[in-house]
Amino acid sequence: MRDVLAALGPAAPPAVAESALRVELANGSRVVSLPGQEQTIRGYSAPDLVLFDEAARADDRLYYAIRPMLATNPAARLILLSTPFGTQGFFHDVWTHGGPAWFRVTVTAEQIPRISSAWLAAERAALPDLVYRQEYLCEFAEPAGAVFREEDVAALIDPTIEPLFPRRVA
Repeated sequence: MRDVLAALGPAAPPAVAESALRVELANGSRVVSLPGQEQTIRGYSAPDLVLFDEAARADDRLYYAIRPMLATNPAARLILLSTPFGTQGFFHDVWTHGGPAWFRVTVTAEQIPRISSAWLAAERAALPDLVYRQEYLCEFAEPAGAVFREEDVAALIDPTIEPLFPRRVA
């Protein structure tokens, strides 16, 4: 947060209180860094904005623990930031099935002027295709070692049949 405020220069409101995990600004704003574990994040409520970085790599339970924080502030916003990490988890679910409540933005490495095409060519040669496509092209790629393609498994599911064991969140 110090770097962000420094980059804003004189336009940034001055910090009036600061610790390793919190900055309070003269305009009444505050930024709080919360732990990345479901067990220790609970209890915080009514944020105006939650930025969830590397969301695709976080445990689903963390996402489920964050959502109730937004309940008492109807104007609260939740922003998930991440590169994809396979075709599983809440980030993939929100991206593919989240509906119009979510605004989605994709920025690939090829669209970032400060990343050279030479660098990307070297990375493409150095990394497995799956890793390159996820990290640099923002693709939700299925694991290379999967026995069945996700679309083939999905085609086998009949939504009219009740599951024997309903899905439960752990």
